[in-house]
Amino acid sequence: MQRTPVILGVLALLMLGFILFFERGSLSTTEREQRRGHVLETFVRDKITRLEVQRKGVTTVLERKPAESLGLPLGAWEVSAPYHAKAEADAVDSLLGAIEWIDARRTLHDVTADDMAKFGLGKPRYRVSFMIGRARSTFSIGSETPEGGSIYLQADDPKTVYVVGKDATEALDHDAAYFHTKELHEDNFSIYGARKLTVHDAHGEHVVEKRGDYFWLTKPEQCLASEAVMGDLVSGLDGLRAQRFVTAQPKSLVEFGLDAPTFDAHLESQTYGPLPKPGDKAHAQALWLRVGKACAEHDGESYIRVDDGPIMCAANADLDKLKAQMGALRDLRLLALDGSQIHGVRVQAASRELVLTQDGDSWHYKRLDHGKEIAAGAADPAAVADWLKALSTVTADSISGAPPPRVVGDVVGDATVITFDRGKDKPAYRVCFGDGAAGHIGVARTDEPMTLLFATSVLELVDTSTARFRKHALLDEKEDDWRSLSLTRKGGVRETVTKVGAAYRFEAPVSTEPERATVDEIVRVFSKLEAARFVADAPSPVHGLADPAFVLELQYAADGGSQTRHVLRLGSEIDAGRYAQLDADPQVFIAPTALVSQLREPLVSHAALATPLEQIQRVRVEQGHYILEIERSGNAFVPSKGSAGDAARAEALARALATLRASHVPAYGAPSSGEGLDHSAARIVVTRVGNAQPASYTLLIGNAAPGAAANADVPVRRSDLAVAFTVPTRAVDELLSRVPAAAAPASATPH
Repeated sequence: MQRTPVILGVLALLMLGFILFFERGSLSTTEREQRRGHVLETFVRDKITRLEVQRKGVTTVLERKPAESLGLPLGAWEVSAPYHAKAEADAVDSLLGAIEWIDARRTLHDVTADDMAKFGLGKPRYRVSFMIGRARSTFSIGSETPEGGSIYLQADDPKTVYVVGKDATEALDHDAAYFHTKELHEDNFSIYGARKLTVHDAHGEHVVEKRGDYFWLTKPEQCLASEAVMGDLVSGLDGLRAQRFVTAQPKSLVEFGLDAPTFDAHLESQTYGPLPKPGDKAHAQALWLRVGKACAEHDGESYIRVDDGPIMCAANADLDKLKAQMGALRDLRLLALDGSQIHGVRVQAASRELVLTQDGDSWHYKRLDHGKEIAAGAADPAAVADWLKALSTVTADSISGAPPPRVVGDVVGDATVITFDRGKDKPAYRVCFGDGAAGHIGVARTDEPMTLLFATSVLELVDTSTARFRKHALLDEKEDDWRSLSLTRKGGVRETVTKVGAAYRFEAPVSTEPERATVDEIVRVFSKLEAARFVADAPSPVHGLADPAFVLELQYAADGGSQTRHVLRLGSEIDAGRYAQLDADPQVFIAPTALVSQLREPLVSHAALATPLEQIQRVRVEQGHYILEIERSGNAFVPSKGSAGDAARAEALARALATLRASHVPAYGAPSSGEGLDHSAARIVVTRVGNAQPASYTLLIGNAAPGAAANADVPVRRSDLAVAFTVPTRAVDELLSRVPAAAAPASATPH
């Protein structure tokens, strides 16, 4: 065996022991160098082990508790005189920081005894000593300088005095109570260990107990207690801090009002320690808070005591938060559970049942009637979560003295019963609905010996419908594969648009171009159709689906030849869209407004009134007694022989006609009296070149309705289309302002 390594190891341990025992806490060369130039060159806050402050004849001693291991270089601070207590870390830290950064504004050398008396250092205001390891240093603080703003300080050298800032004075001007910890207890309390809470306040006694998996309010009445409120109370008691220390040894509790407290809370809890192991036994914990009178000379604070600890002052704002929670201890929610605690639901209503089961992150629904399955499918997890949230949000209006409705075994009868599965080895949470009266219905939850009265509207949340759980995504078609679109409006008007290659054709009820952007948007939304939400398993009269407002049908044909067809029926309109049914599915959902808004007007192109420039041969504008006629001349347009106007006017008229676009398409059919076409304001006859059909047509420009605004849209008809259009006044002016509006020029031709 080699002895050299062993000897070296022993020597290393001896050296380490020497360092730890003899040089522990001493300053290194680097630390001394870093402090050079400061008044207190040996004051390194992390090395301070003891600090004594003499003030007004009383010495406050602060000591750093030794670290328990080499891995913890800094220990906690304690007040060791004039009494013993744990110190407030922030207060001690603030004092150490103020002392550490004391710097001289002036340095006075060779001071005399008379100088010392003059500077207030004969009888200093503060005497301070601190220890680093076994080395002790001191300094004293005297009076304020004549000019103010500074004080005199003497350190170890009796012949040297420093003029320093007053920050150090402010940091030292505190008694021992200031440094006393503001923590009220050393244990950790949480909702997970809480077992019982007893509170006495102005409203009497409240008792909350943990029974199995639930918290129960057992006084002043028996009902489920809110776990959330209980959690806030436990956290509030655990985290409550004092504003100031008063006394550790009260002679009497009477002067503080703690003999008859205004608020008294006793929390019983248990803990398994920081690193519990299987089989470990719980350790009992308790916390007893009493609140007394208002603190003398401190507005907004009250005397408190935790267990048999010191008398402290706490902020009323913090105490009021605790007191305010007491009125909310009763949990009046229909579902007094968090959704994450639920793994399955069973709703029973007479012969009907709804069963929801969870499989990992997925949910599935099943609907039964007389035990026979009539519907099943995948449920939308978000919809299930929303439903559970709604159940846990609705609350009872009051508590009834009537006995609660009950279910014996699995016998439901006509009552509605909901059973929430909470997972393996956990008792189910059951809700039973009883009789209703005066707009309310009685409800019993789990084993409560009372009846809660809920508004009857709660029944909308607890039916056996599967509609609310359906996934909102209904279709997933490739929009480029659509081949025909058919829209039947209420009253029987049927519009048909087909697609051949990249071209769209409007087949019925008129032959023209469709409004391509509208058709594209309908196809886009329809192909990836999503319900805003499902509302019912089958339609009722209120949904308006027996005589739908719209029936929209799209056919798709993939490249491989497979064809699909979908039919959407749209009924009554509501804020979110329209009630709808898709294909043979009886369930009712709300179709999105993005689709519904595209169906409000006929699908005819808004540009159907226009004729492209290359198709215009001749245009004749007839307005009252005046006529303007233009015709094509090569690629340009000129006034016809004998017609008023010039080449610029002719070109402008042709371009206005080529870009004419309707603002709206109100309806199909013959003109109505409201369109003002009986005595039209103008007629524009368009003759087209080539094989364009029809070879000519007439635009009839009507008059705005009586009383309409000056800039109201103008009704316009095209003679070959049984469609009503409206055109912006500006666009009509561009057509008609080319005709003289006052006296007829000599070249004008009478009509």
